[in-house]
Amino acid sequence: MFADLSLKHHSPQKTLKPTAKQKRVSYVVQTPSLSIREAFRTFSLTRTGYHYRPDMLRDELAISTLQQAAEYYPRYGLSKLFRILRSKGHSWRHKREYRIYCLLKLHFRSRGKQRLPIRNPVRKPEALNRAGRLILSTIP
Repeated sequence: MFADLSLKHHSPQKTLKPTAKQKRVSYVVQTPSLSIREAFRTFSLTRTGYHYRPDMLRDELAISTLQQAAEYYPRYGLSKLFRILRSKGHSWRHKREYRIYCLLKLHFRSRGKQRLPIRNPVRKPEALNRAGRLILSTIP
Protein backbone atom coordinates (compact mmCIF):
# COMPACT_ATOMS: atom_id res chain seq x y z
CA MET A 1 0.00 0.00 0.00
CA PHE A 2 2.79 2.42 0.88
CA ALA A 3 4.61 1.55 -2.35
CA ASP A 4 1.53 2.35 -4.43
CA LEU A 5 1.10 5.71 -2.70
CA SER A 6 4.77 6.58 -3.00
CA LEU A 7 4.72 5.84 -6.74
CA LYS A 8 1.75 8.13 -7.31
CA HIS A 9 3.24 11.12 -5.48
CA HIS A 10 5.58 13.52 -7.19
CA SER A 11 9.24 13.07 -6.30
CA PRO A 12 11.58 16.10 -6.26
CA GLN A 13 14.09 14.61 -8.70
CA LYS A 14 15.22 15.74 -12.13
CA THR A 15 12.56 15.40 -14.79
CA LEU A 16 13.07 12.70 -17.37
CA LYS A 17 13.03 13.19 -21.10
CA PRO A 18 10.14 11.56 -22.95
CA THR A 19 12.32 8.78 -24.39
CA ALA A 20 13.49 7.79 -20.91
CA LYS A 21 9.88 7.90 -19.69
CA GLN A 22 8.84 5.64 -22.58
CA LYS A 23 11.46 3.07 -21.63
CA ARG A 24 10.50 3.09 -17.98
CA VAL A 25 6.78 2.86 -18.66
CA SER A 26 7.31 -0.09 -21.01
CA TYR A 27 9.46 -1.82 -18.37
CA VAL A 28 6.89 -1.25 -15.61
CA VAL A 29 4.05 -2.46 -17.84
CA GLN A 30 5.93 -5.63 -18.79
CA THR A 31 6.34 -6.52 -15.14
CA PRO A 32 2.86 -7.13 -13.73
CA SER A 33 3.18 -4.51 -10.99
CA LEU A 34 1.24 -1.62 -12.59
CA SER A 35 -1.34 -1.20 -15.28
CA ILE A 36 -0.53 0.99 -18.25
CA ARG A 37 -2.79 3.82 -17.03
CA GLU A 38 -1.13 3.84 -13.61
CA ALA A 39 2.29 3.82 -15.25
CA PHE A 40 1.32 6.83 -17.37
CA ARG A 41 0.11 8.66 -14.29
CA THR A 42 3.20 7.70 -12.30
CA PHE A 43 5.67 8.93 -14.89
CA SER A 44 3.39 11.80 -16.01
CA LEU A 45 3.44 10.64 -19.61
CA THR A 46 0.55 10.90 -22.04
CA ARG A 47 -0.62 8.11 -24.31
CA THR A 48 0.43 10.02 -27.40
CA GLY A 49 3.84 10.67 -25.87
CA TYR A 50 4.23 6.97 -25.20
CA HIS A 51 3.38 5.91 -28.75
CA TYR A 52 5.33 8.71 -30.48
CA ARG A 53 8.26 7.62 -32.65
CA PRO A 54 10.46 10.35 -34.15
CA ASP A 55 10.84 10.44 -37.92
CA MET A 56 14.56 10.89 -38.52
CA LEU A 57 14.29 10.44 -42.29
CA ARG A 58 12.81 13.94 -42.61
CA ASP A 59 15.86 15.42 -40.89
CA GLU A 60 18.54 13.78 -43.04
CA LEU A 61 18.71 16.62 -45.58
CA ALA A 62 18.79 19.20 -42.80
CA ILE A 63 21.50 17.26 -40.95
CA SER A 64 23.74 16.98 -44.01
CA THR A 65 23.38 20.63 -45.06
CA LEU A 66 23.94 21.87 -41.51
CA GLN A 67 27.08 19.73 -41.19
CA GLN A 68 28.42 21.02 -44.51
CA ALA A 69 27.77 24.62 -43.52
CA ALA A 70 29.39 24.08 -40.11
CA GLU A 71 32.49 22.59 -41.75
CA TYR A 72 32.72 25.45 -44.24
CA TYR A 73 32.11 28.15 -41.60
CA PRO A 74 33.67 26.73 -38.41
CA ARG A 75 33.50 30.04 -36.50
CA TYR A 76 29.77 30.57 -37.08
CA GLY A 77 27.20 29.78 -34.44
CA LEU A 78 23.63 28.60 -34.88
CA SER A 79 22.14 31.99 -35.76
CA LYS A 80 24.61 32.70 -38.57
CA LEU A 81 24.35 29.16 -39.92
CA PHE A 82 20.56 29.46 -39.85
CA ARG A 83 20.72 32.69 -41.88
CA ILE A 84 23.07 31.08 -44.39
CA LEU A 85 20.75 28.11 -44.87
CA ARG A 86 17.80 30.47 -45.25
CA SER A 87 19.64 32.44 -47.93
CA LYS A 88 20.33 29.18 -49.79
CA GLY A 89 16.59 28.53 -49.97
CA HIS A 90 15.97 26.09 -47.12
CA SER A 91 12.83 27.00 -45.19
CA TRP A 92 13.32 25.02 -42.00
CA ARG A 93 12.15 26.48 -38.72
CA HIS A 94 14.70 27.63 -36.20
CA LYS A 95 13.37 25.14 -33.64
CA ARG A 96 14.19 22.26 -35.95
CA GLU A 97 17.63 23.69 -36.71
CA TYR A 98 18.32 24.13 -32.99
CA ARG A 99 17.27 20.55 -32.27
CA ILE A 100 19.56 19.21 -34.99
CA TYR A 101 22.37 21.57 -33.91
CA CYS A 102 22.18 20.16 -30.38
CA LEU A 103 21.78 16.60 -31.65
CA LEU A 104 25.00 16.87 -33.67
CA LYS A 105 26.71 18.60 -30.72
CA LEU A 106 27.89 21.45 -32.91
CA HIS A 107 29.21 24.32 -30.90
CA PHE A 108 30.76 27.65 -31.68
CA ARG A 109 34.39 26.79 -32.31
CA SER A 110 36.57 29.18 -30.39
CA ARG A 111 39.72 30.44 -31.96
CA GLY A 112 43.04 29.32 -30.53
CA LYS A 113 45.01 31.65 -28.32
CA GLN A 114 47.35 33.92 -30.26
CA ARG A 115 50.77 33.86 -28.71
CA LEU A 116 53.46 36.46 -29.24
CA PRO A 117 56.67 35.25 -30.89
CA ILE A 118 59.68 34.65 -28.66
CA ARG A 119 61.75 37.81 -28.52
CA ASN A 120 65.52 37.95 -28.35
CA PRO A 121 66.63 40.17 -25.49
CA VAL A 122 68.81 43.20 -26.29
CA ARG A 123 72.37 42.93 -24.97
CA LYS A 124 73.05 45.18 -22.03
CA PRO A 125 76.15 47.41 -22.24
CA GLU A 126 78.91 46.83 -19.71
CA ALA A 127 79.01 50.49 -18.75
CA LEU A 128 76.94 53.60 -19.34
CA ASN A 129 77.03 55.20 -22.82
CA ARG A 130 79.14 52.38 -24.33
CA ALA A 131 76.57 51.12 -26.85
CA GLY A 132 76.75 54.10 -29.24
CA ARG A 133 80.54 54.39 -29.38
CA LEU A 134 80.98 51.75 -32.10
CA ILE A 135 78.32 53.31 -34.33
CA LEU A 136 79.86 56.80 -34.08
CA SER A 137 83.38 55.60 -34.83
CA THR A 138 82.34 53.92 -38.12
CA ILE A 139 80.91 57.13 -39.62
CA PRO A 140 83.63 59.00 -41.69
